[in-house]
Amino acid sequence: MTNRHVAIDGPVASGKTVAARALASSLGHLYLDTGAMYRAAAYLALHYGVDLDNERAILALIEHHRIRLEPDEATSAGYRVEIDGSDTGTKLFDPEVSSAVSTVAALPGVRTAMVSEQRAIASEGPVVMAGRDIGTVVLPDARFKFYLTASVEERADRRAKEFAERGLDVGIEEVREQIEERDRLDRNRAVAPLRPADDALLIDSTALQAADVIARMPQGLDTVVHERGQTLSSGERQLIALARAFMAQPRVLVLDEATSNLDLQSETKIEAALDVLLQQRTAVLIAHRLSTAMRADRIVVVGDGKLLVTVA
Repeated sequence: MTNRHVAIDGPVASGKTVAARALASSLGHLYLDTGAMYRAAAYLALHYGVDLDNERAILALIEHHRIRLEPDEATSAGYRVEIDGSDTGTKLFDPEVSSAVSTVAALPGVRTAMVSEQRAIASEGPVVMAGRDIGTVVLPDARFKFYLTASVEERADRRAKEFAERGLDVGIEEVREQIEERDRLDRNRAVAPLRPADDALLIDSTALQAADVIARMPQGLDTVVHERGQTLSSGERQLIALARAFMAQPRVLVLDEATSNLDLQSETKIEAALDVLLQQRTAVLIAHRLSTAMRADRIVVVGDGKLLVTVA
């Protein structure tokens, strides 16, 4: 199987989750947020009153309880975390879980168990995986690696807004302190510390929107087209080109090649990507007649896996 995995690492609230989800949807890859798996372990420890440093007890909880990440586009994260078949909802993002997760994630046995599961998932097909040690430990051979960062002030503001949207009253200073402490723990843990892979592309998202972040990722996508252009199917080339077009423009009309040139699997993935964009209130349409295109805000002409022209 050709390695098409994408590793996206970075500290808390750096924008990696949003970027990973959008990129995975556009490329038709599986999306996996590994941080949610560690949050589930921390949640279990808190729920059962287990000391956060008690590795043996936490491992027993992980083995006894079934943790699963299920794709769910109806949720803001793009997935739901189930423990023993029950949806955890937003509980995993409560402040107490956020404060506990770095301690639990630093336990060597817990990381070994989680990494094994993450690699098993990646062995089943192309995946866009977000976390803190994906490019360095989990998928060191991933074809594409990105490391997102942002200022502490920006990340604290993002997380505070997330808490406010969920009706949680957490002051900005408290959020900032939590982020700084989590950064310290993640970067200084003995096993798999947070750091960019040597071959990762670094992106500072401080002043960027999600679409702007992904607009900086085509360097890796272009490499796919350049290096494997002769072996990519028509559908695969379209997926890559459409991924770039979708993320580069907030409102676009995609003037595509005839869909008869696409294999059914690729056409289905493109339709799924469109569904996600429409849920985000992005106006996207695939059309083949100029009369229809003239009513669009922008026209993106895609041919043979390349962006040929963009017209406003």
